[in-house]
Amino acid sequence: MGAGRDARRSTGIAKAFSQTPMKLVTFENAARQSRIGALLGDRQIVDLHIACALYLRDVESEAIFYRMADALVPPDMRALFRGGDTSLDAATKLSTT
Repeated sequence: MGAGRDARRSTGIAKAFSQTPMKLVTFENAARQSRIGALLGDRQIVDLHIACALYLRDVESEAIFYRMADALVPPDMRALFRGGDTSLDAATKLSTT
């Protein structure tokens, strides 16, 4: 009986996390290039383009991971929005993993 309640509770927590809006930011990296990222907490920024490239390389074993990341989650905010739902969905998944 308790296990079922715990499963429902953890599902509820996961659902709440997935409904938290992603906060997009523009920042400069160490090379002074403008990049897009997701704000995690109050101070940590994840470079979404680099995160996408690393995910494609390490998890999906893609050989052309960097070029695919350019298409899925480009490093420019306007290009990200031009990518529509596909790019925004990919960015959202990366910011929650």
